[in-house]
Amino acid sequence: MKKKVPLSVLQVLNKFTQDNSEIVEPLFETEHLLHLVDTDENSDFFYTIKKSEVKDGKLVYLVSYKPQNSENINSVEGWLQIRAVENTVYEWLENIKEYNKYSPVFDNAIYKIYKNEFIKKFDIVEEDASYSPFNMEQQLILDDYLNTSLVKVLELKKGKNDKEVKELEQVESDIKKIKNNLTKEPKRKIVRRLSGFWAKAQLIGLDVFKELFINISSELIKKLMLGQ
Repeated sequence: MKKKVPLSVLQVLNKFTQDNSEIVEPLFETEHLLHLVDTDENSDFFYTIKKSEVKDGKLVYLVSYKPQNSENINSVEGWLQIRAVENTVYEWLENIKEYNKYSPVFDNAIYKIYKNEFIKKFDIVEEDASYSPFNMEQQLILDDYLNTSLVKVLELKKGKNDKEVKELEQVESDIKKIKNNLTKEPKRKIVRRLSGFWAKAQLIGLDVFKELFINISSELIKKLMLGQ
């Protein structure tokens, strides 16, 4: 895949993503030279280099990104030379870092530690993990697991206080989002969604975590995540 992308674009990719892999990831798609996305599964922030052309004797790139800046959350598009591309990628990354400082209920330090542990444990090493979905068999296995998890969440709500019920409802919402995206998103994105779901379960308590994660057989994990 990398030799289909101009070297100048790859240099920008390496320069800004190697040290920021926890917050952004590249998705190599045939219609774009480069597509970076926020790793937050609930975010629609992106930076895209769509194509390149020579205009007035200069090589320029058509870029589109969201958010536009710290004051405007909308997307913006325009033609830029490579140095301006570098500058806007840097500013885009800084904006995402700032957004990450303002956290929802589960987006705290402990949650991030749990989530990153799962991401590292189940990260998929295949070259196509950033743009290729799970195969049909894996999707069906995952769908069955997620359906079972939804039933377990309903059972876990019984006897819980209002705060715990609210937390379980967020977990339930995550499960439904994963189900809805199983056939639409690449493997690595689904793994990140699963990691966030498991991290939330662990943060609620070990009783919840045991029901939703520990009961998964090691053979199932190997088949889904490791291709064994």
